[in-house]
Amino acid sequence: MALTILSSFIHTISPYIPPGLLLCVASAFIVGGKYLSFWRNEFIGTLLMVSFTFSAGKWVGIDSQNIAWLSHFIGVVAADYIGGGQHVNP
Repeated sequence: MALTILSSFIHTISPYIPPGLLLCVASAFIVGGKYLSFWRNEFIGTLLMVSFTFSAGKWVGIDSQNIAWLSHFIGVVAADYIGGGQHVNP
């Protein structure tokens, strides 16, 4: 019964979220949530790194490679600074 409910839930939400995100969130609760604080730090750091660095070349610096690299550099430094250190690098 529980497996059927879980399967139905996953089938319902899968069109709305990236497929790997559900597995990523599920991994936070391994060993009864023993590593939840470490997982949270890494997850937030990954979100910071992706959101701050993937804009370079895609939205910022489309016409100039130097501007794109400068934007990427600033994004990496900002993600490291806001995230509290190098642990934000996925």
